[in-house]
Amino acid sequence: MENTNFNPKALNKDLLYGIGKKVTLGFKCTPYVKLELIKRSEQVEVCLSEYVENIVSNCLFNMDHGHPMLADKNLEIERLKQRLAFYENERLITIYHTLKGKEIEYVNLDGVEDKIYIKSLKDIYTLVLASFDVV
Repeated sequence: MENTNFNPKALNKDLLYGIGKKVTLGFKCTPYVKLELIKRSEQVEVCLSEYVENIVSNCLFNMDHGHPMLADKNLEIERLKQRLAFYENERLITIYHTLKGKEIEYVNLDGVEDKIYIKSLKDIYTLVLASFDVV
């Protein structure tokens, strides 16, 4: 009897070599794991797919301790953490928590009246940047 669920393309490694774009990888997990991944992806403001892709990629890099780029990657991560700490400072976070869930009217960078619903720190940056008219 032939297995009708078999997808030869999904298991054919030879087809993956030479493909220049990303391919889909699926897996099953418990609802708890999926909900936890969703929660964590929302905390860092990325989509679930991108978050899981980063976890898998980081896992592969960390398993290969002899990888010559690992030290450079760790330095880059620390540098980016420092930059992030500068931009996500206490004042900005306080403003975000004050305005979170509110709709704010403002004049956008094109000089047009607009509204923004505050749901992330990026929305606060949008308001801050729009508040300056630099010629």
